[in-house]
Amino acid sequence: MLFLFSFTALIILLFVLIVYQIPFVFKSVFDRNLTYQSVQLNWLKGQITFQELQLSDPNQQILFQADLLDIDLNIRKTLLLNPTIGSVKIVKPQTFIIKEKNQVLFPNYLKLPFSLSRPTNQYPKIPFNVEHIDISQGSIQLQENKRKKTF
Repeated sequence: MLFLFSFTALIILLFVLIVYQIPFVFKSVFDRNLTYQSVQLNWLKGQITFQELQLSDPNQQILFQADLLDIDLNIRKTLLLNPTIGSVKIVKPQTFIIKEKNQVLFPNYLKLPFSLSRPTNQYPKIPFNVEHIDISQGSIQLQENKRKKTF
């Protein structure tokens, strides 16, 4: 019983530390700026809520923003070694896609610390499940020849 309590306390502590260090991790690992107006953490429910979230590149170009990002971790499944995000809710997300010649590309959201040119079976694997995603009131802009058009 003491082991289970200690393990749970350690998981909660790591979760809290990770949440409050997310901007630092994004800057140092992915070379991206992550800002938010507020973050609320309910560790009993495994819920984290970001208000006014914004992801930008080093040149301050906004790659993604949302009024609200709410993530619910399914604690029971996660403690049973089946990491599961119960739900993700995103309100008013905004991003863009880039049209170049005959192809459409998403912006480079993360500058990955590994090359994408190696075979897919060699990528780092993080096994987890997401049960439900709810996206509302979003917009995507099409960027073509340096002009952006919302659709």
